[in-house]
Order: sequence, then structure tokens, then C-alpha cells
Amino acid sequence: MTRPPEPGVRLVIRHGICSDGVAMGTLREALKERLDLDYREVDNQTYDWEATILRNGVELAAALIAAPAADGIALVGHSMGGLVCRVANCALTDPRFKTVVTTHAKGFQKDDLDAINRTALGEGLRVGAVVTLATPNSGAMTHGQMSVLAHALHLVRPLWARSEGVADLNTDRLFRILQHCRTPTPCLTISGSWGNRLIRGSGSITAHHLLQWTMSMREPHDMIVEDISVDLTQSILPHEFTVPPVHQRLYVDCIDVKHTNIHETAAVHTLVADFIGSNS
Repeated sequence: MTRPPEPGVRLVIRHGICSDGVAMGTLREALKERLDLDYREVDNQTYDWEATILRNGVELAAALIAAPAADGIALVGHSMGGLVCRVANCALTDPRFKTVVTTHAKGFQKDDLDAINRTALGEGLRVGAVVTLATPNSGAMTHGQMSVLAHALHLVRPLWARSEGVADLNTDRLFRILQHCRTPTPCLTISGSWGNRLIRGSGSITAHHLLQWTMSMREPHDMIVEDISVDLTQSILPHEFTVPPVHQRLYVDCIDVKHTNIHETAAVHTLVADFIGSNS
């Protein structure tokens, strides 16, 4: 039996890979102020990014069902955390979610799928908005969608090999599930633009350009994820949102926004708060 709803909108923030909830502190405080929330209405917990994104998303959904908010939920995720939020939103708003997982999940461990099937997922919770910041919404399946940092991490075999969450980014197994879900939740995707030639480029060959060409990254990008992967309107596979998602990149105001600082950028805080406020 679920507990009575708590006051206000429940703001959920999920961090990215190799990170934790502490790193999202600036984003948490900025959104609390802009949305007039108190600490009880913000969920900024750390999750196990080495586990599958599918399982993390379902566990988040189950936690929100156990303690529903009176005025609905807003989900905000940075990088991998954005995919966790997408899964949670599907689990909360698509009554066919478990059937979709059972039918289309390939490449996942049986233990993960059994745990998901045992999870109590109710219906009727309102998710007012999903926002993803620098999230590889089409995955990091190509060489060009991974940075020097990501490739360096890839060399650390013990870490990389045991991370099922990373496997979700580098294969299509998660996206093959999401494309069969259907949710009416409004979605905003925001990408960084540190590698935007239109603003930075002077026509000369710089070390920055040589690095980009070596890594085969399409501009604009944030040095880790390409804009085309963040932008759900250009999704490689069909996505779950029945209302067309909105994509934002601020070339003028955010030319220095990188993957590692997008969640600390004031212009991004304003975009996120305005989108949540208009859909609450």
C-alpha cells in the first residue's frame, strides 16, 4: 500500500556515469530556488551506474510509486542519468512497460529481467516533464560519439567490462526497448556546444580541430557526446514520446558548455526550470 502523497512537485535529479548526487548540487539548488521547492521535494540520490540503466530506471520508478507526490513528478538527468529518467518515465506512464520489456529485451541478464518482473509498478502517477542534459539519447554506439575521456576509460578493462550501464550506452539493447514504449510526457533535451565551429572557428587549423577530426566527432558537441545523439528529434531509433520532444542548444550563451559543466550553467538552469514550470 502506497503512502499518501507529499506536498508539491517531486523533482528527481539523476547524475551521470562515474559521478554521484553530490556533483549535482549546483543544479539541485538552482532548480529548488527557481521552482520554489523545499528539500523534501527534491530527490537527488546516487545510484549504481555500473548496473543496467534499465534496472536503475525501474528501481527509481518503484521508489516514486512508494512515495508519490501530490502535484506530480519532474525527472531531470545528466548524461547516463537522462536515460535512467527515460526508463523511469516509461515504467511510470506506460501500462504496457513490463510486457514491452519481456517481449523486446535482448542482451540483458536473466537476473535483471526477473528483478524487473518482480517490481511493483503501479499506474496513475503524473510525470509532468522529462529533461535530459548532454544525454546520449541515441547512445554512444559510434566512435564519434565518444570522447578522449571515454576512450581512456575503455582501456581500464576491469571497470569497463563489469559495467552493464556502459554496455547500455554502447549497444542498442536499451533503445530497442524504449522505441516500443509510449508515453505522453513532455520532454526537453539540452546539449552542450563547446565544439561549435560556427562560434569558435576562425578557419585556422588548431589542436582542437585536429582532436575533433581524429575522434570523428560531428559538431556541435560537448567533447563527449555529439548534439545529434542528444537531440531526440534526430533519434536514430524511434523514441517513446508521443508529444514531439523539444531540443535546445544556446550557441551564444553556452559556447563554453562542456559535458562536465552543463549541469552547472545558469542558462541551462533557466531552460530546465521554465520547461518544468510550464508543464507542471
